[in-house]
Order: sequence, then structure tokens, then C-alpha cells
Amino acid sequence: MQRGMSLIELLVYIAILSIVVVVLSATYVSFVGIRAKTEAVAATDTALRYVSETLTRDVERASSISAPALGDTGIQLTLVQGSSTIIYALTNGSMSRSVDGVLEILTSDRVTITSFDVRRTANSQSLTVRSHEGVQWLLEAEHSYGGGEYRYDAARKGAASLRIYE
Repeated sequence: MQRGMSLIELLVYIAILSIVVVVLSATYVSFVGIRAKTEAVAATDTALRYVSETLTRDVERASSISAPALGDTGIQLTLVQGSSTIIYALTNGSMSRSVDGVLEILTSDRVTITSFDVRRTANSQSLTVRSHEGVQWLLEAEHSYGGGEYRYDAARKGAASLRIYE
């Protein structure tokens, strides 16, 4: 009866174990990369959705739009809500909202807003002989992840109009 393992058996065991470790390591690295990409997509899309929802809410509650001028496209939106002035602007890669000078950053530092274009519009209705003012915007953002190895870009368009009830 033989006790122990021969050198050949030990080498076969080490080879099989090495293959299993390599496969498991590659699978783990792949899952980590997929997770990072998924988080980047979610963070970017969430940031753009939050900015769009906040913009929509403020425009609908505003009593007037100060900037940009009617028909013009700008990089800053100024709204008047009662006695308050609300300004949306792109500030150092972040979307900012200022209410009477109090600044609030709407996006996280992981997401960079690369472009904010806003256009003031008016829609005349012949039945009511009224003009409904509003804005259209385009937000573009990016998220770098994996130490700059990967990048996710996204854009979101939106529009809202003043809700003035008489």
C-alpha cells in the first residue's frame, strides 16, 4: 500500500488548481468591470433625470422667465417665482441652482455636466389668444470610471412651460 502522492500526481493537482484560480480570477475581474460600468450608467442617468425634474418643477411654478430672451438659446436660465429669483447654470462641470443667491449643486462630483443649452420658447394659441412661455433644454454629461479607463456619455432633452392660472 502506497502512502502519499507521487510527484506526477502533485504536478497534476497544482495544474488543475492553477486553471481553476485563473478562471475564477478572470470571472471576478469581469464582474467588477461590469459593476463599475453599471454604476456609472445609473449615476449619470440619475443625475440627468434629477436635474430635468427640478428644472421642470421650477419652470412650471415660475411666474416669468428672465433669461434667455425669447427665441434665444443660452447657457443660463433665470426664472422668477414670486419674489425669488432662481438661476440654473453650468458651474465647473456641475449643474447649479441658485435661489436668491443661495447656491445648490444638483449633481454629484462623480458626474460631469459637459453642456447645458436652454432655449426660451412661446406657443401662441388662437383659441385663447394667449402665448404660453416655456423653455427647452439639452443636458449632456459624462462619467469616467475605472481610473479613466472607461467613459460613459449621456444626454437628456427636456421642455416645460409656465403654468399661469387666471
